[in-house]
Amino acid sequence: MKQQTYKNLHTLTFPLMLFTNVYIWEDKDKLILIDTSLKNCSNKIVKYIQNINKPLTDIILTHAHDDHIGGLYRIKNKYPNAKIHIGKNEEELYKKQCLKKINETLKYNILSENNKISSLEIIETPGHTKGSISLYNTDYKILIAGDHFHSKSELTISGDTRIFFPFPSTATEDLKESIKSTEKLKDYIIDKMYCDTEKKLKIR
Repeated sequence: MKQQTYKNLHTLTFPLMLFTNVYIWEDKDKLILIDTSLKNCSNKIVKYIQNINKPLTDIILTHAHDDHIGGLYRIKNKYPNAKIHIGKNEEELYKKQCLKKINETLKYNILSENNKISSLEIIETPGHTKGSISLYNTDYKILIAGDHFHSKSELTISGDTRIFFPFPSTATEDLKESIKSTEKLKDYIIDKMYCDTEKKLKIR
């Protein structure tokens, strides 16, 4: 596991086949977990949270694919008071994943455009999945884009059909929606963007 910190954001990178990132937003008196990687990464995530020694109050899922939701159940068991949040159009996929993995649906809250969890603004960025969301912090102009972008080979929109690793069209539902979401993100001033590969990208 690699770790790096920028401002309030801790990034944990797990060296799986494509690398997966988990983010922890640190406030003065609490922590917010963004995505949970796979099940076998959950113990390291919990240990990192424990070392910060602040309560985990919220778990935000940028979308409900396995490599973002896999560690949720173990982490939720460790932090039963942490609230789970998903995009408003991600309910169907989230429920399906919960039933497949633990035969029950963990209670969740719905997030919509412009909602806020602490200082993180919700941006609906459908395309990779129907209910994918990104998170934006105005103070530091940080964008956490989930799987909307990939940067392993080069920066690309999820859904790009060119044949190059890590094949960003894989598991992406709607390329046209991804393009629309990218156009929306152009309205934001972004100094640093984080997506689900190992790189931290400086935008300007």
